[in-house]
Amino acid sequence: MGDGAVGLADDVRAVTPRWAALDGVRALAVLIVLALHFGLDAPGSIVGVDVFFVISGFLITSLLVNEHDRHHGIGLRNF
Repeated sequence: MGDGAVGLADDVRAVTPRWAALDGVRALAVLIVLALHFGLDAPGSIVGVDVFFVISGFLITSLLVNEHDRHHGIGLRNF
């Protein structure tokens, strides 16, 4: 990757807020899903899948809305 990729990543980080709490909740959801895959039938384990997808969808949508607001469109190649 060239310098353009680094500049793009820096640009995205500069305008995209970081939700550390969501990272923790998403990590917990992944652990619950892994427990389910390894045969540990934890209560509410199927909810981990839902939580992971809802949070991931929120974060991805936030990135897309942010890019649309900044550039009046969405460059899917860069996304």
